[in-house]
Amino acid sequence: MSAAESCLARQSSHAQATCSGLSRRVRHPSQSRHTAKHSLIRRSGQYPQLSSRHRCSSATSADADVTLTSLQAELEAAVSAEDYQRAANLRDAVTKLQQDSTAAVTEANRRFYAAFEHCNLQAMKEIWGDGDHVQCLHPAANCIEGREDVLESWRLVMRGDFQIRLENVRVHATQTSGYVTCVEVMNAGNATGRTVATNIFEKQNGEWKLILHQGGPFPTASGI
Repeated sequence: MSAAESCLARQSSHAQATCSGLSRRVRHPSQSRHTAKHSLIRRSGQYPQLSSRHRCSSATSADADVTLTSLQAELEAAVSAEDYQRAANLRDAVTKLQQDSTAAVTEANRRFYAAFEHCNLQAMKEIWGDGDHVQCLHPAANCIEGREDVLESWRLVMRGDFQIRLENVRVHATQTSGYVTCVEVMNAGNATGRTVATNIFEKQNGEWKLILHQGGPFPTASGI
């Protein structure tokens, strides 16, 4: 049994019930193999070919890392072989991996703005990653490069009393990187402002870290 099969065998009872139901429908004499195959393809959807790695939460130390790329390849092979029960199981595993990454990046983004709003420099240090590629572009400011200089800029920015609310939040994530686009609505006493922001995250040593924040002016009604 392959590492992917071993990992997938421990899916939840819900996934097993779904697969069992699919298997029974495929073997029904009134349903052609052609119809069953295309029904499964529609349910499986088109997943991107990602090279990032993920270890199943229930895997033992003897299990090897399972990639989304390998799961997608096995899914396609199972559909071609008309092994619909295994294909449904693989489809559920691919979906779960993608959802897990999106949720993790969403939470990392929440922690970033919590540190920002509460002017918590220690929390801000914990959310930012390491590396020369770490960058920050505050509105109407030049690009700041390197972790230490970026954190120094936040020490200067995080002064005063204000609240931050996010609008139009969009999240995309693979197994090793992800980004969030949003509109920051900032309320500082009697003044309210909007900033368009992009936050890019990278998984470093198993934790999601911010490696780029860019804030820019909110477009006017005319788009200028």
